[in-house]
Amino acid sequence: MRIIVYGMQSSGASYFSYFLAQKTNYIGVIDLWSSELAPFFENNNVILKAVVTKKYTIEQHINSFKPDIKILFTRNIDDNYSSLIKKYYCNHDGSIEEKIKILEEIKLQNHIFDYIVDYDDFINHDLNLLKKLNIFCDKSSFLYKRTCEEIKQYNMSNSKWCLEEFGKKWGFGNINWGKIKRHISII
Repeated sequence: MRIIVYGMQSSGASYFSYFLAQKTNYIGVIDLWSSELAPFFENNNVILKAVVTKKYTIEQHINSFKPDIKILFTRNIDDNYSSLIKKYYCNHDGSIEEKIKILEEIKLQNHIFDYIVDYDDFINHDLNLLKKLNIFCDKSSFLYKRTCEEIKQYNMSNSKWCLEEFGKKWGFGNINWGKIKRHISII
């Protein structure tokens, strides 16, 4: 199953994608860089996170990646802005304000997505969210047993693109490891 997670930079979408990538035998492109178009993968088991930019639309990512499932990941816009403004890449591929406007327009077109996941619901282990997502995860995913290094090695062994483009077009984003440890502790 090809899954695309689409959201703003600094929204927690990388963290959520890492959660989804706990599923074994999946390539996990936790953070596709903002300047890149989602590539097509021959492997059918891929989780890929792409971000809102002026450079590429969600439709372009979908047409290129050809996902089976499309997830819009959202976060309170004020919290998202406060986090993103501190990052050096905050205005890459569009200003923060332009990207927020694009996101707001996309939210109105929610028919594009199979699921809309809110950051707070995810962080708080919302049981309704887990029921919605039970197609590809369960409560054990919150244990984060699959490390970034294991995901990276699996990716590189199973995708020429991942092997050639790690550190150039994709990586693991700015996942807050302290938050993951707290997340694990409330299970």
